[in-house]
Amino acid sequence: MNRKILISQTTKLIFPPIDISDTDDSDSDLLSSTSFLINNELTQWAIHYKISHIALDNLLSILRQHKCFITLPKSAKTLLKTKPISIENMRVVDPGKYYHFGLKNGIVRYLPYNNCVLEQELKIVIGIDGLPIHKSTSLEFWPILAYIRPKSDLVFPVGLYCGNQKPSDSNDYLKDFVDEAKYLILNGFELENKSYKVKIDVICCDMPARSFVLKIKSHTGYNSCPRCEIEGDRKENRTVFPYCELDKRPPIRTHNGYTDKLTNDHHLPNTDISILIELPMFDIINDFSLDYMHMLCLGVTKKLLFLWMNGPLNVRLPSWKIKELSDLAINLKSDFPCDFSRKPRKLEEVARFKATEFRAILIYYGFVILKDIIADDCYKNFKALSIAMTILLSPQYVSLKQYARDLLEYFVKSFEQIYGQMYMAPNIHGLLHLVDDYDRFGSLDNCCTFSFKNYMKVLKSMIRKPDKPLEQVIIRYNEGEKSTSNLKKKCDSMKNSEGLLIGQHNKGPLINNLVTNPQFSTLILGNYKLKTNVDADSYFCINNNEIVKLINIGHSTNTGNIVLIGREFREKNRFLCSAY
Repeated sequence: MNRKILISQTTKLIFPPIDISDTDDSDSDLLSSTSFLINNELTQWAIHYKISHIALDNLLSILRQHKCFITLPKSAKTLLKTKPISIENMRVVDPGKYYHFGLKNGIVRYLPYNNCVLEQELKIVIGIDGLPIHKSTSLEFWPILAYIRPKSDLVFPVGLYCGNQKPSDSNDYLKDFVDEAKYLILNGFELENKSYKVKIDVICCDMPARSFVLKIKSHTGYNSCPRCEIEGDRKENRTVFPYCELDKRPPIRTHNGYTDKLTNDHHLPNTDISILIELPMFDIINDFSLDYMHMLCLGVTKKLLFLWMNGPLNVRLPSWKIKELSDLAINLKSDFPCDFSRKPRKLEEVARFKATEFRAILIYYGFVILKDIIADDCYKNFKALSIAMTILLSPQYVSLKQYARDLLEYFVKSFEQIYGQMYMAPNIHGLLHLVDDYDRFGSLDNCCTFSFKNYMKVLKSMIRKPDKPLEQVIIRYNEGEKSTSNLKKKCDSMKNSEGLLIGQHNKGPLINNLVTNPQFSTLILGNYKLKTNVDADSYFCINNNEIVKLINIGHSTNTGNIVLIGREFREKNRFLCSAY
């Protein structure tokens, strides 16, 4: 079995001193090779740990005092190959400035590291949102971000606006992106003797950002639904959308209806329509996703928790039940595998929960801890939503999409009956259109803003001082171009290797004549980890959906391939017997 040797970040590379004054050609080649290696390692280190130029200048000055490092550059800018900012790519977008990194530049930079792209048509996912820069100032970013499907972890900026408030005109803000995207869609491009076509597959925004770029009424407007022509109502100073039966619903919005302004109240007064209609083969209605991160995780799920804790008396839980519910969640901490970046915490902190925490409650453990705590009708209502979302986040359940639609219909209708019409917010109504996104894009993870929200943290980390934040991001992004050289190695390793094994031991058990040494406690496959020594990380499903507990990792006696030794669960019981 071929196995690659992986050197961890903690591995020390020792370079022996070299006498430069007395070297032959082979020694010169060694010196040149060593200099290149140390330069590259220092560059990667400085970028990864966000070392400032001043600190890096000081380090280079110290290292250069030793004769084996005399070939190192004196300046951090030389080491990092810091480029001057291209003036032609920056322009004024009232009331701030906009810099266009380029859609093609991002594609060319990251396409070689996307081993999953097999087709010649590249499907691009776009994300647009606002980002406050500092708590003490009104400065904010409005980035246009993108990634090539399906590698949602390789996000890159297409354009970046910086100003004291959002751009006055979204069309002016989007102009450079639309012009370049139009050209790429119509003409494609060539890279390494291959021709590629480009398609803008979906644009992901929350409701305020979608309203901004499409120049339509915000979520507080009566005609704000982006998918149908329903007219909202006003209840207790809130805009609500009461449930109506399928045969009484208003027409669905269409691309032509938007361009012709057939529903004038849907558009902002005295404004043009969005410049995005110029994108070829782009449906201005259906190619804007209903982002489930904001609508469901930060919207509906958060609202349900607040209703149970502080809502009307008919659904509000007493304090002792809230504490019991919180304790049940905390007790699940040890059962959460390492795949979850955030473990359950006390419900007293629900206002500070992140979207991933609400997602975990909705999909994974909410129906477990809520059973026998909340009222039966509330539990059935939540259970229907949880099962529907499990289907819509799973590409293999496409045959169940009509069932998911029926569950969401039931949820919206029963939600109004249980909690009252005054809580029928736009997020609740939007659930009726959610299956349409599953039809168009597959799993809702294919058209959500989670990846773009994660990249927002990267953008903020590029700012090291309050002055000129836009220019700092441009410089940091250009410096980081070299760091992408490691992505190819990482992607190739994840594609070609059987997995990374950690924690060698000789404790057994083994299977006589079938499985032999070496034995390991941990197997890493891509983003997944299996561990024999951590109970929460030791369970997995095999192809026939049987559940197995891992007890050891060995190697086949005959082939040398990795073998997982485990115990299969023979007796299983249903936790949920019906959706509602």
